[in-house]
Amino acid sequence: MTYRTFIVVGATVLSLAGFSTAQAANLKTYLDNKAAFLADTGAASATGVLPDAGRVLDVSIDPLGSYTLGSVTFALTVGSDNVAVGASGLAIPDWYPEGAPDGLNDIALGFERMQVSTSGPVYAFGFDFIEPDTTIPSWGGTPEESTYELLLFDGPALVGQVQFLGTDTPNDVNTFLGVWSDTAFDRVLINDLSGNDDDEYFGEFYTGTAAYVFSGITGCVQVNGAPLVGAKVQKMQNGPLQKTTTDAAGCYGFSAVSGKKFKVQIQGPVIP
Repeated sequence: MTYRTFIVVGATVLSLAGFSTAQAANLKTYLDNKAAFLADTGAASATGVLPDAGRVLDVSIDPLGSYTLGSVTFALTVGSDNVAVGASGLAIPDWYPEGAPDGLNDIALGFERMQVSTSGPVYAFGFDFIEPDTTIPSWGGTPEESTYELLLFDGPALVGQVQFLGTDTPNDVNTFLGVWSDTAFDRVLINDLSGNDDDEYFGEFYTGTAAYVFSGITGCVQVNGAPLVGAKVQKMQNGPLQKTTTDAAGCYGFSAVSGKKFKVQIQGPVIP
């Protein structure tokens, strides 16, 4: 490992050999902290309590179909095959026998890939979530630590992307995944990057219309197209040295600074 040094003005990278910057939006992620997400963003439930609707999307019947629930619309995407809400002819109240994140019904997918469109521009997006391991139901496949990717779009334009590592997501308990952006978006692609057919389950979805405001400096770093996670980052300018680490999206942030020029060092692999 070695330090690569580059100079930035504001949050714009001027030179960074071997690395590429992520999308333009500044993003804040929330893992297993629903209370903070709701308090920070002012978001509210976009779906409401989930109904017992059964299978609402099926690629073998209508690959271009959609299902609207509250202010969001679910649709299939590349690599997805079906979506079910609540139970589907089962004798249990939901797909996950331990209880959905909201204690009621939940959303189940074949392969966990789908797109969720909002009824208008939003800045915050999140959902209740369970990743079973020891509690996986008999139909749930072989459990795996699945990494989830969220791609945020404003129309056709990619606003930003984040990843939640499977090794960081709690197993067998109700949890929450969320993201807050300073740039509006109206569609989110949710991708299970494992490619495995093990089941994870979704509860209610939440959206918010207040923009994320970051008063300091921020940036995101990728190596060969993948986020550089957990890397040590330090900012050097007049005054105390500030240190942090990159998050699950390869992003970092520092408090506001005086002046325009400062140096940031990121500890990462040497790129040939």
